[in-house]
Amino acid sequence: MDEEEVHIAIGKNFRKEKANILWAAANFPRATIVLIHVHWPSKWMPFSKFFQPSIFHAL
Repeated sequence: MDEEEVHIAIGKNFRKEKANILWAAANFPRATIVLIHVHWPSKWMPFSKFFQPSIFHAL
């Protein structure tokens, strides 16, 4: 029998995610709960840095 997994995406604020985790635990008591941390990068990060030719030179 395959073991059931429930994947839950969580952010940095655990208090907001607690209700989702408790709901999943109550509704899937035999499943393995997998927490996936979702990180949103900062809005001010200059992404142009990542596309400089020196980074992709080896390609």
